[in-house]
Amino acid sequence: MGNNIYLQITKKTADEMGIKKLDKIDIYQSAINMWHASLKYINRKKCILFMNDLTRYSIFLYGVKKKDLKFIDNIFLDSLIDTMRSDNIPHESIMKLVDNIESFNIIKTNNRSITGSINDHYRCLPAYLDLTYVDRMAKEGILNLRKINHQLNRIPLMCSQKGFYAVDKMKELLIDGYDPDKDENRRDDW
Repeated sequence: MGNNIYLQITKKTADEMGIKKLDKIDIYQSAINMWHASLKYINRKKCILFMNDLTRYSIFLYGVKKKDLKFIDNIFLDSLIDTMRSDNIPHESIMKLVDNIESFNIIKTNNRSITGSINDHYRCLPAYLDLTYVDRMAKEGILNLRKINHQLNRIPLMCSQKGFYAVDKMKELLIDGYDPDKDENRRDDW
């Protein structure tokens, strides 16, 4: 049985991608498959921040070009695998998530809490970015900045009564087992 990945994007991101109309889903899908993406400019370069709805696990890309946006599904999956590997998530757990993907759907964002978390991460980024180095490296292509992603996924988050780190929540979900039919994997109240 395969999974669908739902990438919820902001209007600004849709405009940059040339998408005129976004579908909205009313059915709450399994949260491991629900992601948000927001495109912003930093130092006049396009950047995309992906964030998982349930775990707040994040992937930051710098220097994305307009032509790359046509392949956002491939860019997302490649960056997800690379970031998870750099966070020492076991290969089997990563492949369990990625191998069963049947479709990649771009839809309208529907969760202001996650949009707020993405904006918080964008506010933290200037402290992590060495723009001289990043600009030089960006000339060679899209950057998946492992060090920055490592730091972003270790920012304490307070999405419920207990605080957590996004990387720990993602590892817990992937390593301890993810069953899309279990109710506790559908809630956003960790």
